[in-house]
Amino acid sequence: MPSAPASVARSHRRRTLVALVTAAVALAAIVFLTPRKKTVRFTPGPSSPYITARLDSSHILRGTTETYLAIALAAPDNRVTSRAPTSVAIVLDRSGSMLGQPWTDAVASAKVLIDKLGPDDELAIIAYSTNADVVLPLGPATGEARARAKAAIDLLVADGGTNISGGLGLGADELGRARTPLRRMVLISDGQANEGIYDRGGLVRLASTRAAAGISITAVGVGLDFNEETMAGIAVAGRGNYHFVENAADLGAMFVAELGSLGETVLTHAGLRVVPADGVEILDVIGYDLTRDGNAVVIPVADLRRGERTKVVLRIRATAGSESVKELATVTWTFEELGAGARSHTAVAHAEVTGDASVVASTRDKDTVRLVEEARTARALEEASTAYHDGRRDQAQQILRVRAAEAAALAGEIGDATLADDIGTVTTKVERGFAAAPSAGAAEGRKAIKGGRADAYQLAR
Repeated sequence: MPSAPASVARSHRRRTLVALVTAAVALAAIVFLTPRKKTVRFTPGPSSPYITARLDSSHILRGTTETYLAIALAAPDNRVTSRAPTSVAIVLDRSGSMLGQPWTDAVASAKVLIDKLGPDDELAIIAYSTNADVVLPLGPATGEARARAKAAIDLLVADGGTNISGGLGLGADELGRARTPLRRMVLISDGQANEGIYDRGGLVRLASTRAAAGISITAVGVGLDFNEETMAGIAVAGRGNYHFVENAADLGAMFVAELGSLGETVLTHAGLRVVPADGVEILDVIGYDLTRDGNAVVIPVADLRRGERTKVVLRIRATAGSESVKELATVTWTFEELGAGARSHTAVAHAEVTGDASVVASTRDKDTVRLVEEARTARALEEASTAYHDGRRDQAQQILRVRAAEAAALAGEIGDATLADDIGTVTTKVERGFAAAPSAGAAEGRKAIKGGRADAYQLAR
C-alpha cells in the first residue's frame, strides 16, 4: 500500500480529546452490560427460526421487476449464567493534538478500564501517532499485569502524525494471540490518516482482512471533523459497529446502548452468501460491502449478541414468466457459534406470480415493508449527505422530502402509522441540519452530515 507523501496536510481539528476520557470509562462497562436487541421485526421462517428471506409482498408481478429482498437474522436467545471471557484491544490516537490535559485525562480513564477487567479477560492497549506502539501486550488482566499496564501508560507522550493502519495492524497482531473466542478492537480516531495506509480503500481492505481472521472492529468518530466515510467503512468491513458522538457527554451512553455486552456475544465470524435463482440479478446491497462470486454475492455480517437481530436488504431485478411461484434466491448464513463451532442456516426466498398489481399491494407484509423502507431511507440519507457536502443543498433537502413522502404513502396503504412517523422523524432532523448553506464553517451542516450518515448506518441494519 502507498504511504502518505510528506506534503499531505495534517487535519487534526478534533474534539476527540476530552471525549477519550469518557470513552475508556464507558468501555469498562462493555463486558458487564445486558445487550441491546435491535428493533428489527422478525417472523421465524419455515426452515429456520433464525433467518428469513422475502420480498415485502408474498406476490410479484409477471414480467421484469426491480424490487427489494429483505433478509432478517436473529441470534439464539441463549441464557447465560456468567459472561464469557473477552479479549479487547483499545487503539488510541496519541497524535500531537492530544498534548496537555486531554491526554492526561485519556491516560487516567484507560486506567479505569484496566481496573474493571479480571484475570479471565485479556487486554491490549495500542497507541499510535506517526508510528504505532504496543503499550500493553495482550495477556491476562491479573492484578500484577494491570499494575504494569498503568505504569506503561504513564510513560506515553502525545506527538506526531496519524497512522491508523499501524494501530489497526498492531491491534490485530495482539488479538491474533488471544485465548478467548471474543476478539474486538475499538478504534477511536478522526479517520484523517496521513501516515502508513492513508486512502480509504486501503484502510477498508485492511479492516476486511482482519475481520476475516475473526477480529471485529468498532470505529468511533467524535466531534464534527472526523472522516465519517473512512470510519464507517472500517466498521462495515470490520464486522463491528460505527458511531458518531458529537458531545463527550454522550459517549458513555452510546457505548452502553450500542455496544452492550461483549461477554454475551454468541455469533462471530458471520457472513451471508446469496445465490440468485434463474431470471434474478442482484443489483446491490444497501449499507454493506459485498464480494461477487459469479452471480452470487458474499456479505460480511457483524457479530451478534444473544437475542440480537439484524437485517440485510438487497436490490434485485427479477423476471417472472408463466410459473405460479417464482424462486428468487437461496440465502446461506454461516457463522461461529461460541461453544458450538461452525454453524449455518439457509432460507429460500420465493413469491407467487400475478399479473394484478393490486394483489401485490394487498399482500404486503408489514414487518418486511418496514425492513425495506428503513434500508431505502438509509440510502436516501447517504445520497442527501453527499449532495449537501458537494454544495447542492436544495437537492439534498428534496431527496429527504421525497423519501419521507414515499414512506408516508406506503405506511398509509398498509395501516402502519408508526412507520411514517419513524421515517419522517429521521429525515426531518437531517433536513433541518441542511438549512444553512454548506460551507467549511457551517457547524450545523457538518453535524447533519455526520449524524445523517450515522443514522444511515443504523437504518441499513
